Amino acid sequence: MVKISDFPLEIVARVFKELDLENAWTARQVCRHWRDVFEFCAYGSNNFYLRGISVDVDIICGIHSGKGKVLDRHIIHGQLEFDSSKGVRRLAKWSPTEECYEVWPGGRWRKYTICDVLTDINLRISNLPSNQPDIIVNLGKDATLVGDVTHGAGNAQKGMGLFSQFIISIDTLEEPSCNGRSYHKHSIAGLIAPLWQIYALILHNSRIHRTEMEIIRRHYVQTSSLFHATALKKMNQDDWKGFGGFYSEAEEVLDESDYSYY
Repeated sequence: MVKISDFPLEIVARVFKELDLENAWTARQVCRHWRDVFEFCAYGSNNFYLRGISVDVDIICGIHSGKGKVLDRHIIHGQLEFDSSKGVRRLAKWSPTEECYEVWPGGRWRKYTICDVLTDINLRISNLPSNQPDIIVNLGKDATLVGDVTHGAGNAQKGMGLFSQFIISIDTLEEPSCNGRSYHKHSIAGLIAPLWQIYALILHNSRIHRTEMEIIRRHYVQTSSLFHATALKKMNQDDWKGFGGFYSEAEEVLDESDYSYY
């Protein structure tokens, strides 16, 4: 008797590549062999399931008053595309298609660094398979920032919490201004995240989307049935002015049958 484990890993992997991520994720729970096949496809083949997925990153900084009121806000934005080049196993990487720098504000902002005024970090994961809606993830201050984040060199902020292994690289340039003072500008140079967390976010989003669509379809069926039943009731055309004066064919038939007796 031939077992599934008797087939070479590369052959069984062809089956996985015909599955969407959610079905592949479910299949990996069947047995250890299926799990090995999933890991071969997801972790060893340039992250097959993540190709084409892009991520927008917003690093939100704010200056607050002593009472917590936001006095001013600055956002460092980056658009990243999935990097399919061979990288560290079990990690996904996104890189910018082009460098885009945000000038750090002057005035009172000069005495602060990104880490000093960091308020939140938001991710928008888009171009998902099966026409899923975009995923919005609020990392808070959990993510780890590396690079020149304090106008110095080689500094980093180690994140704490659930998303501490989400690593965002920041590049900083210093350029002179017309008044003789220099200014800094920042660019998001990349994002590295654990594959299992990215897959978990996509699958969670897929299930929520499927549940919402089922509710919408069920509501549509119930509403359509109610409208159809209402349209079959006899109405007075002088009183009914809805839908731009449109009357259902069923109503017209009922009216004609009333006059047929005279």
